Amino acid sequence: MRTPHDSEVVITLENVPQDWGWVSEFGIDTPSSALRALLDDLADLMNGYNHDGSDIGTRFFGRVRVGDETLMW
Repeated sequence: MRTPHDSEVVITLENVPQDWGWVSEFGIDTPSSALRALLDDLADLMNGYNHDGSDIGTRFFGRVRVGDETLMW
């Protein structure tokens, strides 16, 4: 995880095995159900620390990436 800006948190996964993380559909690689579940869990964990109440705004902008591609906001 890195924080390149004060208001941004980016979780980046590297070296995701092709046969585990991706499914080829019509020649296009899309995230597998296992990778989507992991991304959902990571986004939930990250956003659990992101206050979004009526008294103050959201603390940070978060995203989950695999390599150079953002897959969750």
